[in-house]
Amino acid sequence: MATVFEIRCATSNEAQARQAARAAFDLVDRLEQELSRFIDNSDISRINHLSAGESTIVGYDAMQCLQLARLLHEETGGAFDIALGTGFAHLELFPAECAVLAHADHVRLDLGAIGKGYAVDRIADLLEEWEVDQALIDAG
Repeated sequence: MATVFEIRCATSNEAQARQAARAAFDLVDRLEQELSRFIDNSDISRINHLSAGESTIVGYDAMQCLQLARLLHEETGGAFDIALGTGFAHLELFPAECAVLAHADHVRLDLGAIGKGYAVDRIADLLEEWEVDQALIDAG
């Protein structure tokens, strides 16, 4: 994702807010390991290195982002394209198995804003679990 996340919590329980923010940053670190194209062994980097006929297993969050991106790709007639024109349609998603199969070489993904937005949504869910009901989450 290659961005800076900032979380500001408004709550009367400072210790709880600090713990919640720490848990949120741990989540961001984990998501970065799955979603960033800049990390050599991330799920997205592994997909980017697939040749035609090869597949890889990805984490739940990566699959969720890919499915959201696929839906937007289809609904916009390809205008929204995390593959930047390299052939997102050449990747087959198997959500139940959390697997991705490449049908062509050189498909290159960059989740960009959808990855950051997904992370912000997950952070918001986590803060809600910690009963932090007022927060500002900035993903750059």
